Formats: sequence, C-alpha cells, structure tokens
Amino acid sequence: MSIFGINIIKPDGKLPTIGDTFAKTTPKGETWPNNPYYKYAITNGSRGTMPKVKDIVFPEAGYAIFRNSWALGERGTYILFNAAYHSLSHKHADDLSVFIYSNGDLFIDSGPNGYDYDNPFTKYGYSSFSHNTLIVDDKGLPPYSGESCTKGTRIREHLINKDVCYVSGINTRYNGVKHIRELVYKKRTNVVEITDSIESGSFHNYKFLWHLASDLEPVIDNNKIDIFKNGQQICKVILEPNTICKISFVKGQEEPRVLGWHFLGIQEPIPTKTVIIEIDGSNLEIETIIQLRSCDL
Repeated sequence: MSIFGINIIKPDGKLPTIGDTFAKTTPKGETWPNNPYYKYAITNGSRGTMPKVKDIVFPEAGYAIFRNSWALGERGTYILFNAAYHSLSHKHADDLSVFIYSNGDLFIDSGPNGYDYDNPFTKYGYSSFSHNTLIVDDKGLPPYSGESCTKGTRIREHLINKDVCYVSGINTRYNGVKHIRELVYKKRTNVVEITDSIESGSFHNYKFLWHLASDLEPVIDNNKIDIFKNGQQICKVILEPNTICKISFVKGQEEPRVLGWHFLGIQEPIPTKTVIIEIDGSNLEIETIIQLRSCDL
C-alpha cells in the first residue's frame, strides 16, 4: 500500500484530484511516519530519502504513474493514467483519463464538489464531462455500471524503461464503441504522445475533453494548441491528422450543461478552460502530441 501512496503524490507534494480527492487534500505524515521515501514525497525532498522508483504501473488497480525525476521537486513532470474500474465507492466516470503535471498542474480532473448529489455541480464533478476522457454523442458514462474490469475499463499493456514509458488501456463501456488509449512518455524530450483509437459499427460524434488548470490560457491555431501561464508558453499540443477535427474551448459554462469548472473544496467551483476536440465518424485514430517545457537539474 505504501508503494502506491508514495508514487501517487505529485511533484508539489499534493495528491491528484482523482475520485473524491479534494484539491486542498494533502498527504498525512502520520500515514507512514517511518517510511523515508514517503517522507521525501510529501515534503518535496526536504526530509527523508529520495524514492528509487520513478515509473510504476498497477495493472490490477488500473493506474500507471510516470515521472522524469524526483530530484527536480516541484519542477518535475508527472503523468497519471487512470483505467481504474472496480466499484462505485468514490468512483468517478474517469475512464482512461490522463492527469499531467509539469512544473505545475497542467491537465487536471475537476475534483469533487461534495456529496449533495442533487447539486448540478456535484453531478458534473463525478461525470465524464469533468475528466480528460471521451464523450460519445454528447453523453458520458455512469461512474460504475457493475461490469467486471475485464468487460469495462482496464490496462491492456505497459512497458517501462529508462527513457521511454508506455501504457495502453481499453474502455468498452459505451454501447457499440470500443476506445483504446495509448500513452508514450519520452523523457529525454519531455514529450507525451497519446493515441486514441475508436472502433464502432455506427456513425457517432466523438469529443475528447482536456481540462486545464485554472491559471492556464489556451491559444488555438488550426490543429495546434499553445498553452500559456502568466504570458509564458509552457506547452504545445499538436493533433494529427489535422483535417478531421474541430477544436474549441469553454470556461465556466452552466448551460446547456455544466462544463469548464474546477473545485478547490466542497462547493468551491472555480471557472477553468476545457479544450474540446470534436470528430464525427465511426472508426478513427487521432494522435495528441503534448510537448512539455523541460526543466533541467
């Protein structure tokens, strides 16, 4: 358990906003007080011993975690691939969602709004529309439908070496639609390549959502998205092929549906930009290349 607890911690010493984890939640030191690696992770390296493992996959749990360096501290890059699908407890509709931190939060999950399930923001928080995942015909998925992980969402393959990490997952929960997402992290260039492959016997409208941290601004230029923080470009996203998709973004939308929000805590919604990549078709493949700014030791 401590192995997961150490590796899930972001470079800033906080937890990613997956499931019912609030943005303000910080790991507790008393959880494993005598574990030097855990102590290092939660104190940004000011105490404890630097963990030896940078990349790890938990196939049965459905998580893959890659990072370029523990030594970089808050300036490091951290990637979380989520194919967890086991029960309804604290589960969100985050099938094959990807969380990326690189010298700060970049692509995030909204986090939970609380437990008032009649509140539209709460419904949004655990819906597919608040995660970096696939929407089919403007409909998301329930958090859990009762299938086993072998019939729902799961990790298919993974490979880890010094310079390149790979993971792929599959989601068959949409009726008549199979979604395979592959992620490659190239550490030398700090580039993340995500390939989404969809198979269906019918024509559909597909939307891929990418939620940005609230302090980031996207600039769309044809098939490219430049992402800025405080006026400085920190990331470039390139979509291939460049002729089949429509790219847009929303911020703080409440109608016709809630979209473009991040939650700091219970009922603390913060408007943020959500990039929407829209494609019509049946079978398709789209590659999303995320070029992250490198931070040297």
